[in-house]
Amino acid sequence: MKRMIIFLLVGIVLVSCSNQDKVTKGTTLTTMPDGFKPIQVEVIRLDPLKQFKTSEFAKTITANNQVEGLFKLITALPLFPEGYVHCPMDNGVEYKLAFKDAEEQIIPAKVRATGCQQVEINNQIYWGLGSNGIGFMSLLIEALGLTREEFRGT
Repeated sequence: MKRMIIFLLVGIVLVSCSNQDKVTKGTTLTTMPDGFKPIQVEVIRLDPLKQFKTSEFAKTITANNQVEGLFKLITALPLFPEGYVHCPMDNGVEYKLAFKDAEEQIIPAKVRATGCQQVEINNQIYWGLGSNGIGFMSLLIEALGLTREEFRGT
């Protein structure tokens, strides 16, 4: 019985960590340098509650207008408010983004698909919910080729 429980726990840990670090290799930057010009965005979906039929999702966005638009919009989002914030229900779905330039320098970002839709980049948390992030979220969903429901996992 103990072996069976240990086996199940190990299996759960392995499954939950299966796609955590599949973002591209390169030099990850912790601060955003002046003049950083991404040429692509690599995206992976994290789905801890396994709501999708297939949780595995990865896409590389290379269209100049989408890459530049996403980077411009993500850096223009307002900071997430301090204090208590009441958000819609969060199902845990999030996307890891890696903005990559020609020198293979990477600016990582994380986008939560539900709840307050926080966007984390450059060690700051921004607000992507509602009118604050509608342009960024809409462009990201379009670039990924998903519907809003597919993006959110609903």
